[in-house]
Amino acid sequence: MSKEDITLEHSGKAFTAQLTRAKTLDDKAEKLAAAVVVVIGFHLIDSSMLKLQGSAAIQAVISIAALALLGASLVAAYLGRRIQKYVGYPKAAEFLDMLSPNDVDEERAKLLVAKVYLNAAESNREINNKKAQWLTLSSWLLLVGLLAAVISATISKML
Repeated sequence: MSKEDITLEHSGKAFTAQLTRAKTLDDKAEKLAAAVVVVIGFHLIDSSMLKLQGSAAIQAVISIAALALLGASLVAAYLGRRIQKYVGYPKAAEFLDMLSPNDVDEERAKLLVAKVYLNAAESNREINNKKAQWLTLSSWLLLVGLLAAVISATISKML
């Protein structure tokens, strides 16, 4: 197998890997958003008797903070899910223009196509990294919000 064939094969795999990663991140964003909604629902049911006065005020403040953190987590998951400017294959005319000059032999054509794949894979990698950052933030906010909700519920039981 020539080095051009190896380059073309691996660049195609890199491109496909980033598209697969994008699908995985989208699936995780949807699951994370669903988890946040469930936790918010349970927390709202548990905090229906909030009192913002007396000794229960601290519990109410923590409960409201938990809801705010969970809401922020939901927004972060949504923002991560919205990033969709992925690079796909170039138009057929662009490929033909790139490969049509007479000085483009078979090896050069393979390298040009590999370059297209690698550029697209790199662009998609950057997009996936941004998406992953939003989902990481959403996960941390969910964790902190869930802990605040548990603390709020514990304080509520103690009062």
